[in-house]
Amino acid sequence: MLHVRKRLLKQPFGEARVWFKERIAAPAHSKVRPSPHRILWAVSRAAWFLPGECTCLHRAVTAKILLAQHGWAAELHIGGRHGAKGRFEAHAWLECEGRVILGALPALDSYKRFEGFTL
Repeated sequence: MLHVRKRLLKQPFGEARVWFKERIAAPAHSKVRPSPHRILWAVSRAAWFLPGECTCLHRAVTAKILLAQHGWAAELHIGGRHGAKGRFEAHAWLECEGRVILGALPALDSYKRFEGFTL
């Protein structure tokens, strides 16, 4: 997650995206295949121990990479909405088989997905 956050902060998004896709395509080096639940738990726990803020995008990209490396398919979505006082708000979440597995919010349906974004 630290590498994901660093790339999102220091690189243009297009360059970071290439690095993310390379990680997604690379198989895990472990012989153990953790369940999606275990991977999501590990991402959540790691976010607590990293210094600074771990955003929904940091967590979603990290989980997407780890899930893909262990053979689990998930779709990363990013969306936006006008929040309180008309301010723009963005959110990232993961779906697996049409079900939100990371980043569920009570008002998630109020976010309009950014079409054409893939990772």
